[in-house]
Amino acid sequence: AASAMQRGDDSSARLALVNARQGKIEAALPLAKQAVAALEQMRRQGDQNERIIYSLGLALEAQFICYRFRLDSTSGAIPLQQARETLRPLATSAEGSRRVKLEYANVLNHLSFLQPPEQGVVTCEEALSILKTLGALELSDLSAASAWADTADSAARLWLAIGRLDEAERLEKRVQTVAEGVLAVRSGDLRARRDCFFAPEGLGLVEAGRFHDAAALQYFGQSGQAVKDYLRFNPSDSDGWYFLYRSYACTAAMMLREGRVADALQKARDWTQLSRDG
Repeated sequence: AASAMQRGDDSSARLALVNARQGKIEAALPLAKQAVAALEQMRRQGDQNERIIYSLGLALEAQFICYRFRLDSTSGAIPLQQARETLRPLATSAEGSRRVKLEYANVLNHLSFLQPPEQGVVTCEEALSILKTLGALELSDLSAASAWADTADSAARLWLAIGRLDEAERLEKRVQTVAEGVLAVRSGDLRARRDCFFAPEGLGLVEAGRFHDAAALQYFGQSGQAVKDYLRFNPSDSDGWYFLYRSYACTAAMMLREGRVADALQKARDWTQLSRDG
């Protein structure tokens, strides 16, 4: 009976995370809270097995995504901190399973954006180090590789916030290389496809920071096309539609800065229409 209950809580955690990533917050948040409560109760009763710890990490990540969707970063920080403390002992040990290490890296990636940029870079570096031990950079573990590229992009954005454009550029170029390497072997890897629009957008932001407007526009165009390619693979991902909206916004901003007012207005109208498209 206890085993059946645990499997049910595992399923609730996974389903909560899927719903959260699809933007179905009203369905996801109650499921996530239910799973967290049940799994925490099992831990208090002395059950500390890997499956419970991993499932708890998933449920807490789902909670965070729900709060992020509601733009409530204060509430979102609480489950992320809890997930980090829950996963860390296993994730940083030699005996820790691959899936726990991957989930811990995901949690650190999310957490980095809720910290001051300098601290966030350090948090990303911890995640990148763990993913490297799994074979991310040799592409021997493709899931770790796509997670590495995602986290390296996060670190690049944080370097941008600090004003370290060269460091951000170096990382984004590695993101692109690793993501393309993953897709050459596993073309349906959705996370790597996301990395393929993160990288050119990040490089566009670097060039915009250097006032290289034409180069920035070219990168933003590449990013927008990569988002559209991603959405053909995964149209239910609410984040994907947000990133398409953002690519339009970045392009319009650069056109306006170049004095191309009519083009900027048309691009703005395009993204306004997109926001009305159910």
